[in-house]
Amino acid sequence: MFALQYVYDTTRGYYANRIIDLRVQFGAHCWFCGKECDPHEEDGKFQFAHRHGFKTKLTGYGRGEANRVHDISNHPISYMLLCDNCHKKYDNLGETT
Repeated sequence: MFALQYVYDTTRGYYANRIIDLRVQFGAHCWFCGKECDPHEEDGKFQFAHRHGFKTKLTGYGRGEANRVHDISNHPISYMLLCDNCHKKYDNLGETT
């Protein structure tokens, strides 16, 4: 049991650090309103949004942390960093166009 927990904790730490790196790479602010992001916060207030018109194979809820991190790293042009309010507005805009 200990070995499995160690692997889980180590893997979780790797992906958490990659998310921090990606937030910094994306400018650590909301691309729409300019609100600054603390890259180390894990409160869900900043999210990577798929850009409309830039498709990747990864869509929908529950896609998993590892898959999401790899997809953002491999296709950065397809994503933008948004605060939760702007992300909701952006998603709603996509539904009406």
